[in-house]
Amino acid sequence: LQPIMANRDRIMSFLVQQLNRVVPLLLQDNTFTIKFRMAEWARIACTIADALGGRGEKVKTSLEAMAKAQKAVMIRANPLPEYLAIWEAEYKKGEEYVPASAIWSDLWTISRDRKLALPWKDHRALGTALHNTRDTILKELFEIRTKSLLGGATGYWIVRKEEYESERPN
Repeated sequence: LQPIMANRDRIMSFLVQQLNRVVPLLLQDNTFTIKFRMAEWARIACTIADALGGRGEKVKTSLEAMAKAQKAVMIRANPLPEYLAIWEAEYKKGEEYVPASAIWSDLWTISRDRKLALPWKDHRALGTALHNTRDTILKELFEIRTKSLLGGATGYWIVRKEEYESERPN
């Protein structure tokens, strides 16, 4: 602590100068909310980086790389994309919208034939997994649409992204 105490005035002077550069820029941006989300923290980090030497773009690039890596980890950690890719390629029966019960039945067959563990105990659990991930990790790999079928079941239209343009329903 002696080096800090010996340079206390210089350190405090430096910190106050940096704060005087950053705080006015942060006060100009009134888009922040009370509850901070990661996107807001990222915007704050870019603002601070710009104020301290114009490195906001570098921070933004780093954050984008981090988000891309995070998505890749989430996709690898979730078995649903792999199962859906197999189902879509080998089991999809040509129906435009398929109920979760039919998809689950096909996935059960895939798991049995390939000796894989089936993570969803029934079609309701699969439907919940589809609902919870369709706008996050599945969105990266698949186009997924839903509609209500007769009897109230949810029908799913699922196509891998590279095939999407030629098979898009009207």
